Amino acid sequence: MAQKRKLDYYDDDFDFDTESLSSFESDEDFVHSISSSEDDSSDEEDFLSVRQWCKIDSSSPAPSRFSFICDVGMKACVTNISDPLEYFELFFTDEIVNHIVTEANIFAAENLNKFKSKEHSRTHHWSETNANELRVFFATLILQGIITKPTLRMFWSKRKNENTDSSHPQPKLKKIWTVLNYLQKKFSEVYTPEQDICIDESLLLYKERLSWTQYLPLKRARFGIKMFMLCESHSGYVWSIIIYVGKGTDVSEENKECSFSTQVVLTLSKPLLNKGYCLTMDNYYNSPELGEMLLKSKTDFFGTLRPNRKDLPKVLKTEKLKKGDLLAYQRDGFVSSMRRAESMSSGTGCGRGQNIYWN
Repeated sequence: MAQKRKLDYYDDDFDFDTESLSSFESDEDFVHSISSSEDDSSDEEDFLSVRQWCKIDSSSPAPSRFSFICDVGMKACVTNISDPLEYFELFFTDEIVNHIVTEANIFAAENLNKFKSKEHSRTHHWSETNANELRVFFATLILQGIITKPTLRMFWSKRKNENTDSSHPQPKLKKIWTVLNYLQKKFSEVYTPEQDICIDESLLLYKERLSWTQYLPLKRARFGIKMFMLCESHSGYVWSIIIYVGKGTDVSEENKECSFSTQVVLTLSKPLLNKGYCLTMDNYYNSPELGEMLLKSKTDFFGTLRPNRKDLPKVLKTEKLKKGDLLAYQRDGFVSSMRRAESMSSGTGCGRGQNIYWN
């Protein structure tokens, strides 16, 4: 057994083998070795303490981000940036398309030889596909995400009434579009309405399967096809009409940043703007946004108004009026008012001028 010795300048608890000390030339080297091991242990403890979770608050500084050294942007060359086909071909190159074609033909050959087809099976008409045919198939799949149909089968149907005409301005109304456009033209050619006109919706009774049928409990029909109509107030003559079909309703895109109800009014009344007409409408259409546009087009307007419309005085929502009281505000010819009548009913109206209607 190796002999042990104790160093006078260390605590008696530290015992060392003489063999382990033979590698040190002097006591100074030995002391330096002991100090280094203690430093390593301290560094490890510091590292472990950093790894511990500690609580912070909102005032604590956030860790800094690493320096970003990449060159961002397109690395591929595109000759025509407005052509979506070029972007598609950046990913689906001839190499991968030809690979898919080869694998598809191999798969078809293996399965056609493996299973016996019936006499009138479509597999008897199979012919090997090619790259151009595969690209047409890809285009069809992309269009399925844009043009929706009730069933997947209808995308591949050869029936005329199920064909998709993506170039039609109103695909949902294409069966009646010619007749509807003709009548629209005749409505405006045959008669010029008086100064007072109105816009409201009507419901055509229809209970069959249709994706854009509406339920309006206050209408007599309740279920059916909703239509927006511009009529002459005195006679009720229908001068213009828009059939609501949900997404894709035929409204002008000139004011697409506006709300849908505003777009409906501006589309119906466009030929009559700047001619001094006076338009009456209910609170579904009326808003300060629409009012400003009508005033710029020299068109008066009246109607009830929802007090929660954007850009209205907040006091119209909170003010409690007594019987017969009137609260009104005006801005650039636009008058917004609220009145509590003797019958305890209250309403909010807006328009231009002094004659304001309330509900």
